[in-house]
Order: sequence, then C-alpha cells, then structure tokens
Amino acid sequence: MLDVHQALSGDVSDDFTPYSHEVSLDHLVNVLGKFGYDAPRGEMDELLQQMEDYPCVKVEETVTQEASPGSFSWVWLVAAAMLVVVPLAVWYGARRRGAGKDQ
Repeated sequence: MLDVHQALSGDVSDDFTPYSHEVSLDHLVNVLGKFGYDAPRGEMDELLQQMEDYPCVKVEETVTQEASPGSFSWVWLVAAAMLVVVPLAVWYGARRRGAGKDQ
C-alpha cells in the first residue's frame, strides 16, 4: 500500500507497505461517507471482502500492451466499473435509508 498524500518523489518502491484489510476498510468507509453513504461498517466490510476475493490473474495469462494514451487496458475497464459501482452503492444506500424512515 502507498499513501498517495505523502510527499514522495522518484523511486517509491521502498515506501510501499503490505496490504491491510483494516486500513482499506477505514479508507472505504471514509470515502463513501464523504458522498453521504453512511452504511454500517459491517456492510462496508462485506463489500470490501468481496472485492478482495476476486482472483488474481497469472502473468502468463495477461496480454501485454504498449502503454499509450488512448490504448485500452484493464485499468480503464476497472476505472469505468468503479464509476458505475460507487454511485449505485450510494444510491442504493440512500434508497434503503429512505425506505426505513417510512416504517
């Protein structure tokens, strides 16, 4: 993991720390909270666990592409998916909270 808010430059290879589920969960709860999504921490934990459970792809199975502006890669696919998933999660949570107030 790497804190992108640190004042780092050049080779940051030695600044990475091992992945932490708790640190990622804190970050997820904080980010979604800024969008007004205040789901219980347990629900956010389940969502993060599902994302963590996606299998890794073996290097031999990947397709190497030249990185250039405009070239399509899996990074763009993941970014596009997150642009859909996060707003849907926020909308769904707001809808659930609204339905709970009517009861």
